[in-house]
Amino acid sequence: MSKEKDKEKKLSDYEKVYKNFKENYDNSELQIRFDGMVVSEKKLNDRINQLIATYNSELKKELELQEIIFKSAILEIIDSNTIKKYKELNAKNAEIFAEISTLQSKHRGEIELIEKYKDWSSKKLFQYWSILKDLDETLPHWTEWKRPFENRIF
Repeated sequence: MSKEKDKEKKLSDYEKVYKNFKENYDNSELQIRFDGMVVSEKKLNDRINQLIATYNSELKKELELQEIIFKSAILEIIDSNTIKKYKELNAKNAEIFAEISTLQSKHRGEIELIEKYKDWSSKKLFQYWSILKDLDETLPHWTEWKRPFENRIF
């Protein structure tokens, strides 16, 4: 135990900060969460696109039925089955539209959270660089120093 303390005492301030940085950077918990959010966002996007395609197809059918009902009314021929089908299709389309809206809201939330994770990691990376730069003026410029670290969430 005392050997560890002696080793700790012998570290320079730069080494201590860099050690802390690497411990944070190497902790994969946030990266795993981030990767899960990216997968979730993609699945939501795929589901939304699928529902939109279904909605557009069903909406076309609904509009065709609406046109048939309109023409039948002009000719004074009322077909109750067509009206019933129209109402059912209209209700189905309303449900699909509501689901699309809900999923789009969740999707926006995922995208915002993904961006916050990226932004926070970038800010933390800059803070570490700034502190390390104060401790060692020979450290490369920010744009050069961050390259090996910028594709990771920590």
